Amino acid sequence: MKKLIKKLKTYPNKILKKKGYKIIHSKFFSNNDYVKLFGKDATKNRRFYNIGAGNFKHPFWTNIDHYSKWYKENSFDMDYDLTSNKPINIDSNSASIIYSSHTIEHITTENALFLFKEAFRILKKGQFIRISTPDIDLAYWAYKNKDMSFFKKNGKLYLNKSLEQLFLYSFASQLSTIYNKKGINDDKIKKIFSNKNYIDSLNKLIEKCDIQIQRKNPGHHINWWNEEKLIKMLKEAGFSETYRSGYGQSRCPALRDTNYFDVSNTNLSLYIEAIK
Repeated sequence: MKKLIKKLKTYPNKILKKKGYKIIHSKFFSNNDYVKLFGKDATKNRRFYNIGAGNFKHPFWTNIDHYSKWYKENSFDMDYDLTSNKPINIDSNSASIIYSSHTIEHITTENALFLFKEAFRILKKGQFIRISTPDIDLAYWAYKNKDMSFFKKNGKLYLNKSLEQLFLYSFASQLSTIYNKKGINDDKIKKIFSNKNYIDSLNKLIEKCDIQIQRKNPGHHINWWNEEKLIKMLKEAGFSETYRSGYGQSRCPALRDTNYFDVSNTNLSLYIEAIK
């Protein structure tokens, strides 16, 4: 393997591309930039934490995730079950950055609040947490305006699935007939959203989600988030400075590197930051 890597380094980029390799040169924030801004201790001890990291790779970052057959291909540095509501094994006031992308829609609101409190505990004063997650306000607008294309997955729609099921699957996957043939039918979904306030309807549905089913299917969604709800939760966790961000628009220079961050489902994402 070492010989192969050495050989690949000698190939011109054009040849590598022809062979199917992707060439990435970070033009945003170099390793030297990390050391200058955060210090040698933070970089040496990898005090940058990606929660729900998936297949993320960076030499200074520590990946936090939980093993499951669903994500068996992912590698991580720290095994942590977000549904456990147990403290993360990280010292208080030690983290330089916390990042979490498309993770909190997979856990309950109670789990998320506990996570945010833990993030506040372990972050150094003046440092950032950045969260991205599907924006339910965008999904609801698409549902109300019959915009089927919004719910495409990898450029394709689920075959023969209604708008109601696609919308439901986006925040309460296990209740949809896409997952379960005995799930909530279209007429009932329409009735729920016609008789109740939009937010009340969302909450009524996610309350029906079973955490045990979710543990077996951790890739499913069991929660919804919008700007108001996420900022409220972060403030409840202790963060006083919270704000909406955008793709690649972090106030933290390291997090503006879109080679590593904000890479998932950018067209439907909400980006929120908080500073301790």
